[in-house]
Amino acid sequence: LILIFSLQSLTKADDIRDFEIEGISVGDSLLNFMTKDEIKSSISDESYYPNKKFVIVDYKKYENNNFDKLLIAIRANDLHFIIHEVKAVLNLENLTDCLIQRNEHVKVIKENFPKNTKIKRYEIKEKRDPTGKSLTNIVEFKLIDGEIGVWCDYYSDEFVELTKNDKNIPSISHLAINAMDNEFLNWINTEAWND
Repeated sequence: LILIFSLQSLTKADDIRDFEIEGISVGDSLLNFMTKDEIKSSISDESYYPNKKFVIVDYKKYENNNFDKLLIAIRANDLHFIIHEVKAVLNLENLTDCLIQRNEHVKVIKENFPKNTKIKRYEIKEKRDPTGKSLTNIVEFKLIDGEIGVWCDYYSDEFVELTKNDKNIPSISHLAINAMDNEFLNWINTEAWND
């Protein structure tokens, strides 16, 4: 198990900015980690959100083997490049292995946030999978100013084969951990899927 996040300060662990993923927190400027040119050239073309208020930066500059991908969300025209979401993805094709790792991460997060932190656990089936075998198993920690999510996306072999040419559908099952502020969360829930 590799824990790929840390807490900056346990005395204020109810603040989304205290949660780091590979040294990066919501509220940081992406300019602390990349140049403007690196940011602009790393904006993902694969963003499947029709609404472009936020853009996703594929942080390829990071050279650590803790995960397979680090994605960062910033406002499209923000001159300060403030981070609204940071997400780490680790490819794990076996659902059991993913759930074990997810549960270990959840345990550590739970130990470092107040006992009254709202925790939501749920599972949803991938609607686009006709076999009904693909699913997402999620644990969310709701904070005053944002949310931390830890989940496993599992895609059946049949679904992977069916969608192998669709760049908007991930083809590898994975563990994901993210931290996002309320502005990004509200956008995801209300605007992201609108043109």
